[in-house]
Amino acid sequence: LLGRVGQSKTAAAKAQVELFGAALDQYRLDIGAYPTTAQGLDALVRNPNVANWKRVPADDEIQHSAVGVTTVPPIDWINRPTFQQVVQIPAVDHFKCYKALGTSGFTRRLVTLVDQFGTTVSVVVKPDTLCNAVDKNSEGIGDATAHLECYVTSQANRGPRRLTTVSNQFGTQTSLILAPRRLCVPSTRDGVSSALNLDHFLCYRQSHATPRFLRRAVTLVDDYESKATVVLRPDSLCAPVNEDGTGVKDPTTHLQCYRVRQVGGQTKFAPRGATTTNTFGAGSLSVRAPRTLCVPSTKTLP
Repeated sequence: LLGRVGQSKTAAAKAQVELFGAALDQYRLDIGAYPTTAQGLDALVRNPNVANWKRVPADDEIQHSAVGVTTVPPIDWINRPTFQQVVQIPAVDHFKCYKALGTSGFTRRLVTLVDQFGTTVSVVVKPDTLCNAVDKNSEGIGDATAHLECYVTSQANRGPRRLTTVSNQFGTQTSLILAPRRLCVPSTRDGVSSALNLDHFLCYRQSHATPRFLRRAVTLVDDYESKATVVLRPDSLCAPVNEDGTGVKDPTTHLQCYRVRQVGGQTKFAPRGATTTNTFGAGSLSVRAPRTLCVPSTKTLP
């Protein structure tokens, strides 16, 4: 994995330049002109004494919330510490999830799913996603042997339709939680054993989040590839779920999944086969292209 990191540096730099360009364009829309040479890029985060200036939180700025009677102001991206230095990281890894097609070994089944949004009786239709633990921006991986295989679900109810606030490394946003779309099951891959210290997750569609999510560039390294990647928008919220009485290990840690695309100029993902084993049995997949980045998150219901 370490050997792949260097391959992404040029592409990551290109992505960062693109994000600077987007911030400058937004500044011009607000002010009517780009910053002067004297004002420089500092004008993006500090008011250069011009009318209509407003500061938009940076893409990867760390926001803090009050704990007891103590508050900490936001940390600007230009001087931010690493995330590990300022908060406790949940035990769950980040996951990079790939579109996949089931080729053998799975049959439809009925399951009862209980999470904090309620009880759902769902038909598990087919596998369509394989998730690998991923190293995001050199933050590390806790357990590279544990994977998630996600299955399309079908159910009669329309979902909870609840406003939910989600917080993670990318900030805090509120969206409407809609119908369930996938059930993600802890799985081993390609015969590599694992303790599988993961919950099952039921993933819900989301409405547009507020405040608006700002695209950002990250470097993702898993055992399939190392790529500079643009995180596009929230896609689904995955809540820990009790599937047919299996229980829930950690009811507080969720996965917020974001649509992604790789930065241009890199080799495209090469499709490959994979074998998986989980509580549904053994099966085979054809793994196609990256789909989402799932980030450990917490949620509150306003």
